[in-house]
Amino acid sequence: MATIKNIEKRIKLISHIETITKVYQEVARIRMNQIREKVLRNREFIEELLRVYKLVRPRRFEKKNIQKKKRVLVFLSSNERFYGTLIWDIWKEVEKILKEKGGDLIIVGKMGRYLVEKSEIKLNFFYFDLDDEKPELERVKEIVDFLKNYEEILVFHGKFKTVLNQKVEISSIGEKEIEKEKESKFYLFEPSQKEVVRFFEEELLFAFFNQLLWDHQLSRYATRMMAMYKAQENAKKVKERLAKEKEKLKRILYNKKQIEQFSGYKLWS
Repeated sequence: MATIKNIEKRIKLISHIETITKVYQEVARIRMNQIREKVLRNREFIEELLRVYKLVRPRRFEKKNIQKKKRVLVFLSSNERFYGTLIWDIWKEVEKILKEKGGDLIIVGKMGRYLVEKSEIKLNFFYFDLDDEKPELERVKEIVDFLKNYEEILVFHGKFKTVLNQKVEISSIGEKEIEKEKESKFYLFEPSQKEVVRFFEEELLFAFFNQLLWDHQLSRYATRMMAMYKAQENAKKVKERLAKEKEKLKRILYNKKQIEQFSGYKLWS
């Protein structure tokens, strides 16, 4: 049977957990608010930039002598925990496409590597470590340079909808998707169409992938904030239950003491 001392220890432990979750929640809220406007504004700009590239990139400028690999799946995860089910949900989508279509796999983040190594799918993968808070520019460039070797690039990541709603998104940023959606229209370019296309090819893949990293980070912050809120609510419920158990146990001990005193009085009489 639980003792009052043990219950008090458990209440103290739950209080510590509650304090930690409040700190995590507040940090996530601050970081989310810091980057939300920037991410949402840049999302529209990058998507419009990609649309323009699809219009200006004609087939005759393709580099026929470069043989590219077919498909790569990029699993954006995290280095830390406490993101609810978001990272796991992303992995389930990656796993599904791997089984259906196959392809090479790139993992960004320690949690992603952990999930893949523990999964039933035994495959080789390419791993990149990236800071969760401030992705290093050189590391991002390394990933993008690696992606240039593929025709079809599928990036699996979290996408921010609202604070309460995060979505697992699959973004296609490879040449295959660009060719599929290219419109047939006539435009004039300055200095030349070839120069415009060269600029896009050098800059767009990096810009788009970098935007997906920030979008994923925003989604993680929102998910963590809600996960920590739920953890606090659960902690409150546990503390309330323990407090009731403590009061119940106090009453039992008090009644037992009263009975013992009454029994002793009768025996003395």
